[in-house]
Amino acid sequence: MEKQIEQVTHEGIEYIDEEGKLQRLDFQSCYENWYALQTGRTDPYFDERSRQIAVEWKCVGQRNRFADPPYIEFFTNPITRFEFNSPEGFHELRRKVEKAGWRTSDLS
Repeated sequence: MEKQIEQVTHEGIEYIDEEGKLQRLDFQSCYENWYALQTGRTDPYFDERSRQIAVEWKCVGQRNRFADPPYIEFFTNPITRFEFNSPEGFHELRRKVEKAGWRTSDLS
């Protein structure tokens, strides 16, 4: 059984996991995990302006529509991955996440 998304809200995603249990994914926690990684960078190209962009970006995950299968991963600990059998499912989840006010980085 693959994950089945029940609903996407500003707070996060409710889904049924592979074992049939209801799970909740919290976007704020995903964002905090991503932000900690970004602001902890030490490369010289990641300056104060880059840090400000990281605050505004509100990134909670990453996606790859050209992978086999296409997926969207969220920065939970450990990472939560949703894989899709069709492009429609991939794009639908991406749109719902963005409508809820969050973003995912494109790895395609």
